[in-house]
Parts: sequence; structure tokens; C-alpha cells
Amino acid sequence: MRRALIALVLASLATAPCTAQDDGEGDGDDDELGVTAEVPRPMASTGGEDPTASATEIDATDRPTALDTLADAILEAPGARGLRSGAFGSPTTLSLRGSEADQVEVLFGDVPLTTADGSPFDLSTIPLWALERVEVYRGGAPTWLARSGIGGLLRLVPREPGRGPTLGAAGGVGSYGLGHGRLVHSGSQDDAAWLVAGGATATQSDFPYLADVTLLDGGGDAVERRRENAWVTQGAGLAHGTLRVGDGVLSALLYGRGRDGGVPGRAVQPTTRTRRTEGEGIVGLAWRVTDRGRREDLADWRLSTSASVGVRRRRFSDPLAEVGLVPTDADDLAVRSTARVAATGRALEWLELTGVALWTHEELLPSDALAPVPNAASARDEGNAAIEGRFFGRVEGLRFELRPSARLALVSARLNDLRPDHLGDPSTDAFTPAPTFRLGAALEPVVGLTIAASATSATRVPNQVELFGDRGFLVGVASLAPERAETFDLGVALAGREGVLRGRAELRGFLTLATDLIRYRRNTLYQAVPENVASATLAGAELGLRGELTRHVRLVTAWTLLGTWTEHAGRERQLPLRPWLNGYVRPEVRAFGVGPLDVLGAFVDVVHVSETFWDPANTSAIASRTRVGIGVTVEVWDGRLRLDATVRDVFDQRGFDLLGFPLPGRSLAVDLALRTE
Repeated sequence: MRRALIALVLASLATAPCTAQDDGEGDGDDDELGVTAEVPRPMASTGGEDPTASATEIDATDRPTALDTLADAILEAPGARGLRSGAFGSPTTLSLRGSEADQVEVLFGDVPLTTADGSPFDLSTIPLWALERVEVYRGGAPTWLARSGIGGLLRLVPREPGRGPTLGAAGGVGSYGLGHGRLVHSGSQDDAAWLVAGGATATQSDFPYLADVTLLDGGGDAVERRRENAWVTQGAGLAHGTLRVGDGVLSALLYGRGRDGGVPGRAVQPTTRTRRTEGEGIVGLAWRVTDRGRREDLADWRLSTSASVGVRRRRFSDPLAEVGLVPTDADDLAVRSTARVAATGRALEWLELTGVALWTHEELLPSDALAPVPNAASARDEGNAAIEGRFFGRVEGLRFELRPSARLALVSARLNDLRPDHLGDPSTDAFTPAPTFRLGAALEPVVGLTIAASATSATRVPNQVELFGDRGFLVGVASLAPERAETFDLGVALAGREGVLRGRAELRGFLTLATDLIRYRRNTLYQAVPENVASATLAGAELGLRGELTRHVRLVTAWTLLGTWTEHAGRERQLPLRPWLNGYVRPEVRAFGVGPLDVLGAFVDVVHVSETFWDPANTSAIASRTRVGIGVTVEVWDGRLRLDATVRDVFDQRGFDLLGFPLPGRSLAVDLALRTE
């Protein structure tokens, strides 16, 4: 049965409709040099510069509402699912194709954000107003990016200097004590450009919820309560500058954020004094140079070098042991340094070579004032080297690309246990070589239609949290083995226009064969415990569409069908916490010149998550849920003044996340933005 379903999913992608697109190789101008050159027309794709990758690119600047968050934007990528644990500003992790959050690599530009301490990347820590676009790679990522996870890679591209409003300001309020504001300034002069932005958010998140223990034992009465100790105050700032020097561009990036807030407990066990405080800063420098200073799509070669330093401090206080097993007052400091060199160049008319080297050094300096024995530091060094050949050309009029690549990661670590009953144990030293490969291919049978396929391997060593826990809801298991997986993709991408209709679409199937995957299961204490799954199969299909009919109608939709199989207690089961269907639909309409209004727009978005089992034995299920949101946008004064109003979860569905934390129901937010050009 399983093999038949896998074959059906992959075979279903053999055909798809196509749309017309301008033919020819292009005639782009190199404006900076005052010369004209032909630019090869790129193959149709839905994101990034590698048409063989399963990628989705999301514009972060042109949103239906200025209130959108990174978690809202991620909904537009098929295969991607943000797991939010509360109201606006609450921690939100990312799963790609059924992966754990730790199996997704995250880049801020070219700077890695995922760390060895095992903290899953929190989507709420990067405000959407700080980004130009979001790139989501499922499965293997392009070699140029140097990193790739078992689930894939998320690349957050910072807002470009010199673009957007010269000066902008915005602020708003919402349900459950939400208030926020932000400022942005951007400019350019001669060869220099800059952008400075900052914002702050505060919320009480004291929404009502039903404390319903029937999720576990099928009995008990539901009692409505107000969410306690869920308040959050956070702020972020971004400074990004570029300077053209000779044939290259020097860029500097500074990003900082801070957050203070309570740590709410389980639905049936609220907390009162548990608190988390975080601060993070990133400084990065990069130098990009191309052949004779030409645009990257015109140059025969390009070189990129970058270095960054990141510091993160996290304090977790649980004096009453409301979350953990013992009282905790932890204050952990993590330092990460990276250096990257990447180059690509055309060796022959039909061959382009790419080489990348990335080195990362991380140190974790933990402290717990209530621990009987001082915590010891941990450190990890990781070196990555990758090489790729890009073969391209035409065969009997059909354009093609073939991209074989190989990557070698060497990980050396010295880890110390953080669990209270293991403090003082000798450190664990490990050296792990992790070779991986990727083979991608793309074929363009007609203009605007690309058929792509790839095969990718990935390896991930257990991180600090998986081995030793987080002193809270996550329980560590020190005997975990490294994860390994092979992923196979087959799909089609379409891009182009036909009259007043334009858009892009993707339809893909995937198959992941995993060994020793680390999966979390929830115990009866509502804690998450990691365990190795001897083998597992994940297969599914993804559909993504973004289209426009004139200027007035837009449609964005993304759907993911996922099947999982593994053995548990001698029988084939589904992996827990993996919904078989996730869907998102957002139609928008816009009218121009309506009386005194420049723009009047409205949208409806629908998010559907099917039911899923929360236990490995597949005996207890979390019910499916569908949430509907609506929004209205009004612009006046030549677009300089914008008003957004949104209602989330219109029908007040509420519900719980996958670890049993209550989610907010109906909420309202209003935002007013002012900008000058």
C-alpha cells in the first residue's frame, strides 16, 4: 500500500498545464557600464536562481496588510508550516515537509542563525518589516548558500538599502493588549546606500481559552480561563549599508533584538513566575565582486566573501519549578563566529563551476544560579566545503540544466550536560564527518514551463537540547544517534503571463527515506521527549500558486499533502504530530480611485490543518481546525497614508498547538502607516 501511494504521488506530477511567456534570450542592459549585452532568459521557477531546487520566493515588501508577520508570510510556501504557541509575538517554529524545526537551516542573508545549542529558530524574532524577501527551499538547497538541512533551508534576505520610503513610521493596537510601532529611514548618495529601521511590540496575550483535559483522557469538564503569564515586550533594530568600491560592493549589516516575557504553562497548569529574557546581536561584513563590476547575471564570474559575529544571551527563571522538574535560574551566553568564501565562474560555454567554504565556531557558556554544581561550557566547530558543476545548454531545441554537487561537513564538539542530575559529569568529545550530495536537473520543453528533479542526502548530529534538554518542556536523551536522510523531488514550475493574467505556480512530489530521525513525542506531563526512529518514510505532494488578474484581483494558495510511515510496537504507524493535509488560500481584491481613496483593498485568508496523532501508537488524535481571517486596507494621499484592519480567527475556533498549549481565538488589530518618498 505504501509503495503504491508513493508511486501515485510522484507519477501525478508528470503533467501540468502551461502558460505563455516571452521567448528569446533577453536583452538586458548593463546600465552601470553604458553597454548592452544579451542576458539569458532564466528558466521558469518559483524562487531563487537554481531552477532545479524546490523553492518558493515570497515578497516581504508587498503585503496585503502591514500587520503581517514572518509566520504569516511562510503560509504562502507549500510544504512549510509555522507552529505558533500563542498570540501575536509568541514563539513560532518552522517545519518543512514534516521535519522538526531543528532540521531546518536558517540564514539571515548569508549569516547562519541556527546554532548548536539546539534552540529551534523562532520566526517571531525577525520582524517582516526588516526583510526584502523570504526564500524557502524544501529538501536540498543551492550549493551557493553553503548550508542545507534535512527538511530544507529558510533564507531571510534583509531589506535592501536605498529602497523603499525615505522616511516611514507606523503604529497600531490590537486585542489582548497588543501595541506596536516602527520607524524606517532609507537613502542613497553617489555609490553609497543605507537603511536604518527599528520597532517595538508589547502584548499581554491574556486571551480566553478552555482548560480541557479531554485532549488526554477523554474525561473532565472544560473551564474557560484567561491565559496567564503570557506577556511579551520585544524590540528589534536593523542597519544595512552598501558602498560600491571598484568592481565590487562592500556591505555592512547590524541586527539586534531583545525580548522579555513570561513563560505560560500548559493549558491545565498555568504558571505565575516563570520568565524568559533574551537578547541577540549580529554584525556582518561582506564583499561581492564580479567580472568588470558587471551585474551578476551578465558577469562571467563572481566572488563573495563574508564574516560575522553573533552574540545571544538567554535567561530562563523558574523559581517555583512550574515548568521544569527543579527550580531554575539559568543565564546562558552563546557566541557564534562565521567566515564564508564562495566563487562561481564559467569554465566553458556549457559549464559553470561553483565552490564554497564555510567555517563556524560556536561556544555556549551556561550558568544556573540555583544549580548545585556550576555549569561547564560547550563548544563546536564546523567546517563546510562544497563544489558544484552546472552543465547547461540545448538538446534538440530543449533547454536543460544539470547540477551535480558534493558537500563535506566536519563537526568537532566538546559538550557538557545541562541536566541537574548530571552536572559535573565529564564532557563529551565528538568528531563527526558528514559527507552529502545533491544532483539536480531541469528541462524546459516549452517557454514558461520547467520540469525539475533532484536527489539529495543530508546528515544532522544531535544538538545540545536534544542531548540534554532545555531545563523546561524539552527533555534530553544523551544516547541519540545522528540523523540521516535521502530526499527525492519531482515537479513542474510555471511562470509568465497571458493577456491580463500573470503568475507563477509549482506542483511537486517528494519522497524522504530517513534513518535515525529524531522525533519528539509528548509524555503525560506535557513534556517533549526526543527519540530516534529507526527508519521512516515521508512522502507527499505540494501545490503553490500566486496569480494576478489585472491590478484588481490576486490569489495566493499553498497546499501540502503528507504521508508518513514508521514502525512502532511491531506495527506500521504514522509519525506523531504530522497532519496529513495543510492548506492556505488568500484571495485579494483592490480598487483604485474610489472617491477620495487612492486604494481600497480587502482579503480573506483560510488556514486548514487536518487532524493528527500526538502519540507514537496513534491512539490519541488532535482534531482538525480551520481558521478564517479577513482584512481591509485603505490608502490616501498618493499612498503616503495607509490604514490596515484585520480580524483573525473570525469564527473563534481557538484550539491547541501540538504540545497542548492554547491558541488565541478571534482577535482584532489596526495599523496606521505614514511614509514619504
